[in-house]
Amino acid sequence: MKSLTNLIVAATLSCATMNIVAAEDQVVVIEDLSRSELRKEIVLIEQELYQMFNDNNSAVELEIKCEVLMRTGTHIPAQACEPKFMRDARAQNAADSQFGIQTLIQDSELRQYHAGDYEKLTLAMEGLAEENGNFSQLVMILNKLNARLAQLER
Repeated sequence: MKSLTNLIVAATLSCATMNIVAAEDQVVVIEDLSRSELRKEIVLIEQELYQMFNDNNSAVELEIKCEVLMRTGTHIPAQACEPKFMRDARAQNAADSQFGIQTLIQDSELRQYHAGDYEKLTLAMEGLAEENGNFSQLVMILNKLNARLAQLER
């Protein structure tokens, strides 16, 4: 199967299904993808989406970086993407904790503390989606892929 990111020309959305019309007139039906195929496509779409966002965004603190991590207790790699402001906050928090300046703060508290930054990120992404049809299309496809994966994992 060819990657969706290489084949997307247009996406057509109907009530329960989403078809991706490919450059070579090949139609990829999301409902026909296996869980592993969905996960692979999600990673590829996220990478392309965030690269497009970073290329069109002038605020360095909003830049999103993706890394492949091994979650604690598993040997299964998973992609984790987050904005620079959150990576910086986590690094500063770890350094402050190590030097006894403050106690280590949980990620949920850090995210809450940076709610305003996440709001800026959301507005920047919404603005790009309004201006750039390709970005908007990638968001739509990513949402459908994630929804289908969640449906299969129930």
